[in-house]
Amino acid sequence: MKDWKVKCWRIEKVLFLTLLCFFLSSSLVPACGKQEIKVREPAVSGQYYPGDRAKLEEMLHELYKRVPELEIAGKVKAIISPHAGYQFSGQAAAYGYSLLEGGTFSRIIILGPSHHAGFHGCSIPDVTHYKTPLGLVEVDSPVCKELLKKELFSTHPQAHKLEHSIEVQLPLLQEKLTKFKLVPIVVGSLSKEDCGKIAESLKPLLTDDTLIVASSDFTHYGPNYGYVPFKEDIRENLENLDMGAVDSIIRLDFEGFMDYLEKTYITICGQNPIGILLNLLPADSEGNLLMYYTSGDIIGDYTNSVSYCSIVFTHFSLTKWERKILLSLARKALENFFREGKLLEVDPVKQGYSSNLIARRGAYVTLKQKGVLRGCIGYIAPYKPLFQTIIENAVNAAFYDPRFKPLEEEEFKEIEIEISVLGPLREVKDISEIEIGKHGILIIKGEYEGLLLPQVAVEYGWDRITFVEETCIKAGLPSDDWQEEAHIFIFTAQIFKEE
Repeated sequence: MKDWKVKCWRIEKVLFLTLLCFFLSSSLVPACGKQEIKVREPAVSGQYYPGDRAKLEEMLHELYKRVPELEIAGKVKAIISPHAGYQFSGQAAAYGYSLLEGGTFSRIIILGPSHHAGFHGCSIPDVTHYKTPLGLVEVDSPVCKELLKKELFSTHPQAHKLEHSIEVQLPLLQEKLTKFKLVPIVVGSLSKEDCGKIAESLKPLLTDDTLIVASSDFTHYGPNYGYVPFKEDIRENLENLDMGAVDSIIRLDFEGFMDYLEKTYITICGQNPIGILLNLLPADSEGNLLMYYTSGDIIGDYTNSVSYCSIVFTHFSLTKWERKILLSLARKALENFFREGKLLEVDPVKQGYSSNLIARRGAYVTLKQKGVLRGCIGYIAPYKPLFQTIIENAVNAAFYDPRFKPLEEEEFKEIEIEISVLGPLREVKDISEIEIGKHGILIIKGEYEGLLLPQVAVEYGWDRITFVEETCIKAGLPSDDWQEEAHIFIFTAQIFKEE
């Protein structure tokens, strides 16, 4: 009996070890397969930036050290960054990436132009990692595989082997972000329609933890580049030329940008990545030029010169908590004015206000009494910090709106407060661009100007034409004066009121 038990125990042990080996071997095979990596080796290390890690880190530290504290409202969503050698464009690039300090981006999509291979569409390399002197950057392989199933996406190995437009961005990013996955896209020739199609394929990737980088230098001037549109006042003309493009870009005016390219033949190497970006960003994104200079400024010779811009796009969105604070401030401002006859004073540091609340923003305060308008005044331009704008215009709407008598204290309990925080203004060429319920309107003609908030058209049930006509009337103009020499601007607004 004892021998039989020993034999059973030995059989069970053999079976257990056999099964264990089977499971271990089967689990190790896929694991080993997943660990197989394909590295894209650096092509311009030691040329465009130092190939030695210590020297590269020292250079990056100096570039970022020279960037002043930048005041930008909202969350960074995208950056246009140059891609020349760091001795030329590194400082401009550092301006944009300095805003990522403490940022939580786990995925970076870089759109870079192709300098070495001609092809149509976008190319994604068949690699798992990019290598720089600072280490490996992991490619977001699942995302890349899904994109390769989309129209206009493919793999052209020669487009990546020597290309620097993506590579030079990586050490700058590695210095600011501890870890991120990369979606590297080299952009070839595209039509206007192609830019829109590619943007549609990328839009599902626009999560809060995703940053878009369009890699581009601006004007390449001089005989070396075959572009000499002027020979006098070169520095001044270069800036005027570049700023014409920048103006369209920061307004997210894709059509205007494409028209400018066609009109000037301006040599912006990343025009297609920028075109995709302009189609990709939400309409209420805000563009800001952070830095501009040329290689001629550095070497003191404009015979051949390349321009460098750092442009950032942000999205300004108030949290529920921030909205409650602003509504509370508006009511406290009125209470204080009734009690003391002066503006409420608030220390934003002691109150621990967020960057959104101290950002300079245009905003309007609307007062209603039993659902009927009782006052509405605001600042169109971002003159003051948002919290101060709300305090001042709550009082202005209650006591200084010329359409109404000053608010009486006995009316105060019946007052409902609504706040509209304005987005950036964008001039439109055709009123068909106005969307009821989404856009407010500002009309300027000579010394006359009038503004109506987005919600006004909805509340009165106006169509587009009526909305424009009523804005003219608000400006003190005849209702049809918008048709001749008037400037029409549209804007979005974050609108919220007391519950």
